Amino acid sequence: MIRVAGPDGTVLMPRSFMRAVPLLSTRVHAVNANDHYLGMLPARGPFVSDRQLLTRAVLGRRSLRPGVEEVREALRRAHVTAACARPRDRAGLRLLQDAGYGDRRRVGALYCVFPPRG
Repeated sequence: MIRVAGPDGTVLMPRSFMRAVPLLSTRVHAVNANDHYLGMLPARGPFVSDRQLLTRAVLGRRSLRPGVEEVREALRRAHVTAACARPRDRAGLRLLQDAGYGDRRRVGALYCVFPPRG
């Protein structure tokens, strides 16, 4: 995942995967590596709320999902370079695709989609 996100990339994945990102790379960032710390950041505006919303988008098969437009805008503001969901989380993957991400690829245990080119 670190390789496909690119240098200085930002990745969205299920929580258990995002938690490992800071341990593996200082150049790639997780949207939300740890909910506890995210709420403690001295950030303003949509920085924290976007990351919480995006985390809900790939939380799992039974999670309450945000809307497509909300996800599209949060992905843009967070500069997400790769967005991934578990194979069984078809609704999460579909939400990311409906929000404009594509070029679906299997990356390890996840399916990932990427921002439109251009």
